[in-house]
Amino acid sequence: MNSIHESKPSAKLPLYLVAIASILILVWILNYSRYGIDFTDESFYLVWAASPFSYDASVSQFGFILHPFYLLFDGNIAHFRQANVVVTYALACFLSFAVLTTASKDTLSITVRLVTSLGLATASLTLFSIWLVTPNYNSLNFQALLVAAIGIVSTSSLKLRNQLWGLILVGIGGWLSFMAKPSTAVILALLVAAYWVLSGNFRTRTALVPMVVSGILLLVSAWTIDGSVEQFVKRISMGLEVGRLLGGGHSIEKLFRLDNYSLSQVEKFTLMMATILPGVFGAALEWKKVTYRYLGIFALVSLYLLMMLVPLEISPSTAHFGMYKGLLLIFVLYGGIIYSIISLINQNPIQLSRKNLALACFLLLLPYSHAFGTNGNYWWAASFASFFWLFPGLILVVSNRGTLNTSNMIALLALAVQAVSVLLLQTGMDAPYRQTQALKLNDRAVEVGRPGSTLLLSSSFAEYLSDVTNNANAAKFQQNTPMIDLTGRSPGTLYALNADSVGQAWMIGGYPGSLRLAEFALKSVSCEKLAVAWLLSEPSGPRSISTSVLTTFGANLSASYQRAGSWSAPAGIGGHNKEIEQILWMPSRPPETAIEACIATRMGTNK
Repeated sequence: MNSIHESKPSAKLPLYLVAIASILILVWILNYSRYGIDFTDESFYLVWAASPFSYDASVSQFGFILHPFYLLFDGNIAHFRQANVVVTYALACFLSFAVLTTASKDTLSITVRLVTSLGLATASLTLFSIWLVTPNYNSLNFQALLVAAIGIVSTSSLKLRNQLWGLILVGIGGWLSFMAKPSTAVILALLVAAYWVLSGNFRTRTALVPMVVSGILLLVSAWTIDGSVEQFVKRISMGLEVGRLLGGGHSIEKLFRLDNYSLSQVEKFTLMMATILPGVFGAALEWKKVTYRYLGIFALVSLYLLMMLVPLEISPSTAHFGMYKGLLLIFVLYGGIIYSIISLINQNPIQLSRKNLALACFLLLLPYSHAFGTNGNYWWAASFASFFWLFPGLILVVSNRGTLNTSNMIALLALAVQAVSVLLLQTGMDAPYRQTQALKLNDRAVEVGRPGSTLLLSSSFAEYLSDVTNNANAAKFQQNTPMIDLTGRSPGTLYALNADSVGQAWMIGGYPGSLRLAEFALKSVSCEKLAVAWLLSEPSGPRSISTSVLTTFGANLSASYQRAGSWSAPAGIGGHNKEIEQILWMPSRPPETAIEACIATRMGTNK
């Protein structure tokens, strides 16, 4: 470390700003974890986490991993979300510190590494930039990649104990990734192998450790979930069949692809400014003339205060940020490349070791592994894991011996990362996924699901849940009673009623094979449960599932059920901007009669 740089009063200013911003941003996110709910995807996550053993077909096993934590927080959604934020942020801090320590070879002080790690880790929270904060398979998958990446960095240590722990973490990360999203686990395994080959660290005995760890954890998972490996494999096979029946675009031939993306003019300008400004401020803080140096300080603090207006809810509009906004965090890589080119022009050495080059390539490709297997645009899906794109640029910066103070540059990059992350998070808070208004406008405290689980919702969502509850209570609906959701879009309604969702955690509608999926799912449910199950229907709904599915267990709407209540689902539920009637139906046949009809139908079908 250059003592001349350290003696300047401006040398530690970026670190102070990063530390303060880290605290404010984390508190900001934790506070808003109490706001809003999506009645489709997010509610599906809650149903799965609350009762994963109710369903016997699943490719992702995230519900089983999250179930103990759901129980730990007694179904309190806000606490469940906050734990998700804290775990993600903590893992990101560990990875940031580990990468900076490995790449810098201790040329950065521990204070610089700690504080900048806190700042860089805020970028991991952009995982929630569409405001799906409830733990789910995507967040678990991202956390699995963080664990595996920490393990990979640890294997480069000179200490055998650290290497062993690193290999164990790689195994745990691989297992978690498989439980969250098996397609990602496949790519992760290939990337780990490629890293070891490229870094020169490949050893057969080394590769065996994570394989054994993952294998043992998978065996334990199989026995815990299904009682045997055979049944666990059957579960996954049935889950694949569900995907095939649904026709949602998940097919082998579509896995390996490169999609397109485009950035708006505002996003391009933001990307350019984020790339350039850290270097400009770094030069200003190093300027020999005190006047210029203080001008740099003034400009830096001014932009910092502008960034802090967002958590203070005095913020600029983010309306011009589109679906690929998460790609903006790649500015750190661009900045690192520019910084390296300038250093080479100035004939300053770049000390980029083979291991660091391999590590940079590994981390650069992790967002692709996160996206791999989704039926959405890969760039869009990868952008939620764009945190990993920070590190190739950071590794380039700390590998340079340029004219600028490396500590200042790293801190300024962390500050720029925080500024971009805040903008990305604000877009999610201003337009949360399938909700009707900005989170800060929500002012109705509503208990959702388990007792004590209170969220702040919009007035329309709050009134909707009130209508649902009042109608169910008037019909004497009891908690944990089975219910079949034929709306195709309201797993959150069943969750709010504490109903037992029959067949699937979300009987999703709106796909070519939604009816086939519903029939397949209900055939795996016992006749005893179906005989007492209530119905929730939405006859004119955009994702409504036909009541003809009832014939799979010997029932029909007019003869087997009676209307128990109705209400209007407001515009915004499930992302559809139209108010639509939903109807609650209760079984009208004696359970014995319903069971006999169900058994007779199934026996006739199987002949």
